Amino acid sequence: MATREQAAGMFITDGHNVLLLKRNEPEGHWSLPGGHADKEGEKVIESPIQTARRETQEEIGKVPSGKRIYTSSEKYDDYDWTTYIIYVNKKFGGIKLSKEHTDYVWMPFDEASNYNLHPKLAHKWSKYLFHIKEFLNKDHTFKEFFYLDFSF
Repeated sequence: MATREQAAGMFITDGHNVLLLKRNEPEGHWSLPGGHADKEGEKVIESPIQTARRETQEEIGKVPSGKRIYTSSEKYDDYDWTTYIIYVNKKFGGIKLSKEHTDYVWMPFDEASNYNLHPKLAHKWSKYLFHIKEFLNKDHTFKEFFYLDFSF
């Protein structure tokens, strides 16, 4: 029996904007960095976080340093998708797009309706924003903030 396809990506945010990539396809959807897990034959050989990190490195040329604030797992008909919401201190540049994408943008949250978001991203949009706002509104004491893990 074949192993179910696995995929993962990163919703990279500074709390006000999200890093989106424009897919090199006729529809030109804007999406998150991410993709399918590596396999050997029919066996998946990497974890979802490994997939998200590798795909982000391949698609933007780096893996940002940040705080993982939420993980979302979705089951679709043909694969399982895991999204890691990663909070970064500030927007960053130096992005080197792969051939899979034609452009990138740090899109302000309130401009989502102006972009042709991938349908699955558009469907989860409000859930992702809820968790980001929840994180940002939390009262971090010095001790809590000092122990926040900025690696993932």
